Amino acid sequence: MLALTSAVRIVREQRLEYRARGFLRESFALSAPTLLPQLCRDVAPFDALLAEWRALGHARVPYLFTEAIEGVAHDAAIITVIEALLGTDAWVVWGPNIFRDTSNAASRWHVDLESQYWPSVTVAIGLSGCSPSTAIWCLPGTHLLSRAPAWSGDASNTDRVLRSARRTKPDVGAPEQFAAFGDGRFYVFDARTWHRGDPGPSAERLVLFLHYQAAEARRVPLMLDHIRHRWSRQAAAHLAGPGTIPVTKVAPVPLRERALALVARLRPTR
Repeated sequence: MLALTSAVRIVREQRLEYRARGFLRESFALSAPTLLPQLCRDVAPFDALLAEWRALGHARVPYLFTEAIEGVAHDAAIITVIEALLGTDAWVVWGPNIFRDTSNAASRWHVDLESQYWPSVTVAIGLSGCSPSTAIWCLPGTHLLSRAPAWSGDASNTDRVLRSARRTKPDVGAPEQFAAFGDGRFYVFDARTWHRGDPGPSAERLVLFLHYQAAEARRVPLMLDHIRHRWSRQAAAHLAGPGTIPVTKVAPVPLRERALALVARLRPTR
C-alpha cells in the first residue's frame, strides 16, 4: 500500500509540474540502453533522406520507424512517464526523428508547429555526445501562451523573447535546461513551450525525438514543407501502443495553415 501511495503521488506531482511548466525538470534513465548502438547507426537513413529532400528544395523532416526506434518507443521508463502525463495507457507514438546536432542548430526560440496545433508529449532521447549542457532550453509556462516567440521581433534575443512572454504571462520563468541529461537518458516537454537549442559551439551529438498522443485523438497530418506550409492528407508515421486500437482519421489542417500556403504559392520566386 505504501509503494502504491508513493507511485500515485509521483504521478500527481509530474502531472502538476508538466501542466504548469510545460516540461519536467529532470531527465530519466532508459530501461533498455542496450539499443543505443543500433539507434546511432539508424541515423544514416535519416541523413540520406534529409539530404535528398534538401537537394530538391523541400523543407521537411524525415519521420522513420526502424526496429530499434520501435523498441525504444516502448521502453518501460518512457512509457511510465508518458502514461502518467497523458492519463491513459492507450497511446500512439508518431514522428520519430534522429536529429544530428551541430553548432547553432535551432538556436532561435521557437515552438514546434505540429505540437502547436495538435498537442503531444515530446520525448528527447540522448543517443551520443549528450550532456546536461546539450539539452534544449525552455521558458517555463510559455506553453500556455497563444503566440510564438517570433512575435518578440527577434527570436534569437533571449532577453527580448523573455520580456515578450512576460508581457502576457508575468510569471514566465527564466530559461532552464534538463537536469542530468546524457546518453541513455531522456527528457519530456510540451513542444508548444518556447524552446531553443544551445547557440554555442558543441561537439556533434545525436538525439532521437518521439511524440506521444492519446489514441483517441485524431492523427497528426504529415508535414510536407514547413516553409511553404504544405501538408499531406495522410497521417505522419505513427505506431499504436500494445493492445490499442487508435483513431485513424487524420486531423484537418487549420485554416491559418491553408491561408499561409496560399500566400506562399502566390509569393514571387527569386
